[in-house]
Amino acid sequence: MTFQPQVNECFVLAQNDENKGKKHKGLLEVKKNDKKAEEYIKKAKTNLELCEIYKKRRLDYKIPEEWFYTMYYCALAILSKF
Repeated sequence: MTFQPQVNECFVLAQNDENKGKKHKGLLEVKKNDKKAEEYIKKAKTNLELCEIYKKRRLDYKIPEEWFYTMYYCALAILSKF
């Protein structure tokens, strides 16, 4: 089974929504952007700092969510960089 038509459709639908100013739930193709990559890294670092705060305050239940977003922002940084 090939997924290429569905993936292409995600790009087209997301771009159409973006052009209309609507919040999209698809994939957008973007160009390399070092500044955006740095912004994502800053967000990831902030999330790591929050993990430390939660750990000190014994709010351990919040740590997995912050770790998830740390990894998410790191992935976005890598994709933005390359």
